[in-house]
Amino acid sequence: MQITDKVIRALMSFQRRCWEHGEAMQALFEFGAYDELVVMAKQAIVMSLSDGRVCIQNGDEKALVTDPCCAGEGLLAAWKYTGDVQFKHAFDKMLDYALHHAPRNENGIVYHVTRAPEFWLDSMYMLPPFLAIAGEYEEAIRQVNGYWDCLYNPEHQLMHWMWDDAKKQVAWPNFRSICNGFAIAGMARVALALPENMKAERDELVRKTMLVVEGMLRVTGEDGYSHCTYDDPNTHVAMNGALILAGVLYRLLAKNLIDRGRYLPIANRLRMAFHQRVDEYGFVEDVARRNPYTRSSPNGQSFFLIMEAACRDFTISEKERQETK
Repeated sequence: MQITDKVIRALMSFQRRCWEHGEAMQALFEFGAYDELVVMAKQAIVMSLSDGRVCIQNGDEKALVTDPCCAGEGLLAAWKYTGDVQFKHAFDKMLDYALHHAPRNENGIVYHVTRAPEFWLDSMYMLPPFLAIAGEYEEAIRQVNGYWDCLYNPEHQLMHWMWDDAKKQVAWPNFRSICNGFAIAGMARVALALPENMKAERDELVRKTMLVVEGMLRVTGEDGYSHCTYDDPNTHVAMNGALILAGVLYRLLAKNLIDRGRYLPIANRLRMAFHQRVDEYGFVEDVARRNPYTRSSPNGQSFFLIMEAACRDFTISEKERQETK
């Protein structure tokens, strides 16, 4: 059995929260596991609210705003794969929620939760890519810039986790590794979804992405390990941020948007480190401490598959480039 088959099997075994379900759908879509994606998309609709939010468990309706949007591209792919209009209807309804009903500030930047006027860095991955693949390019960029302006720290080239929009100040002063991963992956996905006539906007998104990439590399070991909160040595050591980073590098390398001399060796080194952390059952270890026995998480399974899909696509692009010489 291929290592990715084991990782998919292990991923399907996890109990998942809203954002984890959406991340899993995105991973299955990017990897091309469409049969598994479709059943995940069906379950996302089963766990939906009348306002359009999907993947909602009891209690989450009182909190989550942007996390359900993470399932958006998976829903669209499920519709295209099956022709079943229920997936397209769910996609359209969630888009209507995101554009017109989600709570936001006076500048139109969407909050992460319903209970407080807060921006969370997680939203960078959940919302703007969904808007971009829906063709709402300007709105996607506006949301990215709104989160960036509040959460980016130029001194560290990293992004804070939370912003209190009532107090107009950072609500979480430290830098979480997985959330900085969300940020670079979200910006890269928006950049790659933009049409050719938005090259300037794409280049600016890539520039911002690589600023944070460099900040992450400075606090990540050669083996991919860092503290879960980069600047808090009391947090556990894990590989979750670097796992997302490797996939982002492969995606941008495939489009020839970043320097391969610098970044390809980094992506390859990190990928090999992660392959060594997959156990015999397909669980990607050391990406989190959610499970004290395996040190694994749904995030780790999903972003391992996303990394592998990105590496595969980079390899294909390299072969095509060589053939055209």
